[in-house]
Amino acid sequence: MNKKEPFFYIALPTFNRPDLVMRSVCSVINQKYKNYKLIIFNDGSLLNYQQLENLVLEKEKIIYIKSKNIGVNKLRNIILDSIYNENEVTDNSYFFTLSDDDYLSEDALLIMCKYIIQYKSSWYCFNCKSNSNHIFKNYDFIDFESMSYKEFSQGYKGDKHFVFKLNDIKLIRFPSLYFKNRSLAKVNLRASNSPFQQLNSFLDQSVSVYFYSVLLISENV
Repeated sequence: MNKKEPFFYIALPTFNRPDLVMRSVCSVINQKYKNYKLIIFNDGSLLNYQQLENLVLEKEKIIYIKSKNIGVNKLRNIILDSIYNENEVTDNSYFFTLSDDDYLSEDALLIMCKYIIQYKSSWYCFNCKSNSNHIFKNYDFIDFESMSYKEFSQGYKGDKHFVFKLNDIKLIRFPSLYFKNRSLAKVNLRASNSPFQQLNSFLDQSVSVYFYSVLLISENV
């Protein structure tokens, strides 16, 4: 691992989507930036994942785990705990999740790396392109913006992709039940239905957020 460059831990839980997750995994494998570890967690799927298992077999940068069905956010927390338990987290280690029906755009990791090096922060927010009609569109966001988490939570719109600096989120975990809000424009990320628990102290640090070009394609099947 090159400790001078950002290292990305990518969590990819999957359930009964063997075809779609292949697209997600290939979008990571095809990235030009190779400083990452992809952790795929098969959440007790009933369908055949043999094609994926053959693809990732003996790939050094990919870990594939099968388990009984326990839920997507519990899986994400298990992945976070395992990363910290490895004691490999450095000041340049970052974490994000990738849904099995979404995929990274071309050079997404390289673009993330560029802005992380240029702008120091604990968390970053990248735009998503949504191909689903029921997701609020985010075309009103400019290419780049910096604001406090509180400001962001009050004006949240659209489907977003978050990248967190691992050293700054050690006590933060996903809730067991991920929020599903019918009106994403009204989501308040400080509320109890936030994607993360224990956010208050984290948010009070006036952490900045940055919006960039689209780095993830969201199908939301």
